[in-house]
Amino acid sequence: MTKMWKAMLLSHQKQLQAISEGKTSSIMWRSMSRDAIMKGIMELEKEASHWCSSFIDWMNAQRVYIESLNNWLLRCMHQEQEVTADGIVPFSPGRMGAPPVFVICNDWYHMTKGISVDQVVAAMHAFAENMHKLLEQLGEEQRQSMKTDFLSSDLKKRQRLLQEEENKMQGSNGVTDKLAISVKKNNRIPLADRKMALDAMMKRLEEQKLKHVEVAKEIQDGILDTLRTGLSQIFEAMRDLASSIVKGYEEIRIPKVGQ
Repeated sequence: MTKMWKAMLLSHQKQLQAISEGKTSSIMWRSMSRDAIMKGIMELEKEASHWCSSFIDWMNAQRVYIESLNNWLLRCMHQEQEVTADGIVPFSPGRMGAPPVFVICNDWYHMTKGISVDQVVAAMHAFAENMHKLLEQLGEEQRQSMKTDFLSSDLKKRQRLLQEEENKMQGSNGVTDKLAISVKKNNRIPLADRKMALDAMMKRLEEQKLKHVEVAKEIQDGILDTLRTGLSQIFEAMRDLASSIVKGYEEIRIPKVGQ
């Protein structure tokens, strides 16, 4: 087990280094479609949640295993509480002259009880939650894109209708006044006012386009920061956990034969 955790410690250190030295550019994300990005983030959220639950189950399995083994061994020993003036003396198989396996398992059991995985679990949960927030932001960006497309389509339609009416008036051979009177009778908006409305609509469309571009860029740049920060926090927590477990294993007393 010590070798396994030492290997994990080294692995997490290398993962942290790879993330900190990563040169991935946001250009990569801009070259991907929105659907591809959303699909990738959904997979990351799903995998992060699965990773977290699997990690918790794995750590709990180790605790249950050593606890069961230690309890089984303790059944083979006659335990009497030793009371002194300072209170009850903690149980120690070594002090009772028990075989090495009893000492090792008892130390192993208490070592695992003192290990906390809360930092790792919190980092994994935070990563999954941030992936979900990114999905919500991408959904908002998609709505902004649809709004931009709708405004653009509506503007083109209105421009086309206005152009058709202008063409009719220009081809009316001097009956512009009659058309103007007809427009007034039918309570239709004068062409000049409609042109002003279209100009305002065009300005609003340009503002919407700029807003959409800014939102999209902010999200795409934020994806890299979220990935780097989130994964760094996970592997930092995993590194610290592995380091504390390695230290704990090294402190387990392994009596020499004959002692």
